[in-house]
Amino acid sequence: MPHLSSRLRRPDLLHVCFIHLADVDLPALAPLQQSLSSAERQRLARLQREADQRRFVLAHAAIRHAIGQTLGLNPKDVPFENSAYGKPALAPAYAGLHFNLSHAGDWVALAWTRLAPIGIDVEQAISWFADLLPECAQAAEQAELQASQQPDQAFLRLWTCKEAVLKAHGSGLSIPMKQVTLQTAKTDGWMTATLAQDATPYLV
Repeated sequence: MPHLSSRLRRPDLLHVCFIHLADVDLPALAPLQQSLSSAERQRLARLQREADQRRFVLAHAAIRHAIGQTLGLNPKDVPFENSAYGKPALAPAYAGLHFNLSHAGDWVALAWTRLAPIGIDVEQAISWFADLLPECAQAAEQAELQASQQPDQAFLRLWTCKEAVLKAHGSGLSIPMKQVTLQTAKTDGWMTATLAQDATPYLV
């Protein structure tokens, strides 16, 4: 993995990294498996498709290297745990550092910070969303999407924002996406989101 800047140790920064699989040499993926835990290697062995294996290795090795450099640990020694909902997290001794990862298609997305719990989501582009729309969008959001001149792009933005919020909350899709309310975008490009079960606002 490429060396990451000493800026990683600054507590006031949010780090986001997107990696395109086509930009990674195939021979470089094999050594990265050495940084995976035994549990991660077992999960890797259960994947049947080569593309899924490549995404898995790159995503999990990359977050191990990023967190390891941030904490001054060997990537293989980064102590990951899973919450009751399956969200990866660091062991209590390092609980002040939050991270999340996502991978789909040829893309891997990583995010980590000391500021607050974080979620990130990346999805493959799709050209049809009518079946999914009632599951994730509130009535006003459905009307807005159906009136949009770029409905596919608007839907993907809605979906990825809501899934990232649920991942930051730690509940994943155990909470219906419709219970995530996105507020109007601010002038700086950020939106706020709240959950029906939690009034704490999230920036998206």
